[in-house]
Amino acid sequence: MVAKISKNRTLNVLMKTMGQTLNEGWIASLNTPGRLELTVVEHGKILSAIAEHEPEAAAEAMGLHLATALRDIENYTKEQIANKE
Repeated sequence: MVAKISKNRTLNVLMKTMGQTLNEGWIASLNTPGRLELTVVEHGKILSAIAEHEPEAAAEAMGLHLATALRDIENYTKEQIANKE
């Protein structure tokens, strides 16, 4: 939604590509205990910073969100591989 509203073509294409490529990981990461609630909090911080016209805070909040989401996707993937061995 932010990508579309921002009219940032690069961000919009990136989000579509990530959605197509990482969809399984994103969905799976939401099964990580606490991930859904954390995602809501992280998105709230991003939107608040945007609403307050604080681009640096928005960028920082987005960076933190992506880092924690990626960590959870990586952990989920490692667990799935370990369970198959």
